[in-house]
Amino acid sequence: MELTFKELQPYRLWYQYLQTALNEPELSRKVSQSYYKEWHLNQVKTKTFNQWIKTHEKLFMNEQGTQAIRLLGNKRTPNTVAVEIPINFNVQRIQNEIGKAVKGLVAKQQANQRFKLKIKRPLQSAPLDWFHWAYQYHAQNKYSLEEIWHLVNDKQEKRQVKVKKRSNARSLQRNLPAGDDIKANRQRAVLISRNVNKAKKILNNVCKGQFPGDYSDH
Repeated sequence: MELTFKELQPYRLWYQYLQTALNEPELSRKVSQSYYKEWHLNQVKTKTFNQWIKTHEKLFMNEQGTQAIRLLGNKRTPNTVAVEIPINFNVQRIQNEIGKAVKGLVAKQQANQRFKLKIKRPLQSAPLDWFHWAYQYHAQNKYSLEEIWHLVNDKQEKRQVKVKKRSNARSLQRNLPAGDDIKANRQRAVLISRNVNKAKKILNNVCKGQFPGDYSDH
């Protein structure tokens, strides 16, 4: 069973941050080669996420819980357990005993699920995109913080036209100050500076195999 578009979004973000780290000399030296061995970092460095995920989706399948208990015929789905249940068992006995029967195998499989998100609350993809975009524009050393604000805003608006998700657009407007006066520009500069710093923290976390990890302002 393939992951849905929504289920893939956290891994798209993780991938893009990792790709940025790999393409920066200082950060690339920090990337854990052993942790990311199965990601094939040479491919991450050059391929788009949509290209890469076609051959690496299996790395994240188990964590998402996309499989469900179901009756199987003669076919066996990868990463599942075929359970034989005596037909004279009632439902209560099955509920009581099935966990014991698969406990060791399932626990072993879960221990091998290395690529888990490091989050304390539900992940919101839009802010993580904003942080990343701000960082990328800032790294070019040719835009002021106020100019980066407009570039990030324009990029988000273009995405909204493409994917038609108004919820993200409303969130963006709540977080980015409106107007063109001195106070608004100062607020934009402060916001972009914070976003860049948050992106730096996330990039360092990603190098160690943690996404997004702690990127708070403290």
